[in-house]
Amino acid sequence: MNPFSVEALLRYWSDAEIGVSVIVLMNLFGALILGSIVGYERSYRSRAAGMRTLGLVCMGSAVLTVVCGYPHLWYGGYAAVLGFDGTTRVI
Repeated sequence: MNPFSVEALLRYWSDAEIGVSVIVLMNLFGALILGSIVGYERSYRSRAAGMRTLGLVCMGSAVLTVVCGYPHLWYGGYAAVLGFDGTTRVI
């Protein structure tokens, strides 16, 4: 069987993984939008950092927070078993 077939992909992605992926994408998109709004206001007032800069900075910080926020779904769940406390440390 072809490993790139639709059936193989559907077996790989469970409902929990799809749900977490949607949540992660929504968090990243929301951070990009909010950072861009703040960046637009700063560029409107002729400040140094603009839309692109603040949008990417907000998105980067959201990536770190989201990765640490779902440790049981990253690295095969080993982070949750080992008692990873990265969420509170990142925040």
